[in-house]
Amino acid sequence: MTSQPLQEQKCEPCTKHLDALSPHQASEMLSSLTGKWSLSPQPKTLLSSKATHPDALHRTYKFKDFTSAQAFANTLGILAEKEGHHPAIMVEWGRVTIWWWSHAINGLHKNDFVMAAKTEELVRQAQGYTPPKPKA
Repeated sequence: MTSQPLQEQKCEPCTKHLDALSPHQASEMLSSLTGKWSLSPQPKTLLSSKATHPDALHRTYKFKDFTSAQAFANTLGILAEKEGHHPAIMVEWGRVTIWWWSHAINGLHKNDFVMAAKTEELVRQAQGYTPPKPKA
């Protein structure tokens, strides 16, 4: 593993011949992320409706309105295309929910954590983003 911060790393090609991260490895990498990322089952999508649903990285961001939420989702889509790694994204009024997992291995790979870190960098620049309030 490199000592370069996750958000500065590039996604590597991921094929079905690679192994998914173990639960221990995933938990270890999760602790290196900023933000309120969690491990949760992959969302059931049209592409994965017959597959098992192991863990994915999951996070919801709040925005001031639908337009700013949609704009962030579009910006994230551009980044996903550039990196060649794509999330499941759900846009609602004032919210964007994101799941990262590696479809080729139907599980988590380092790429998912790289993209979660890049997502954190991206959201800080997003117009209308409402950061979580610190706990008192």
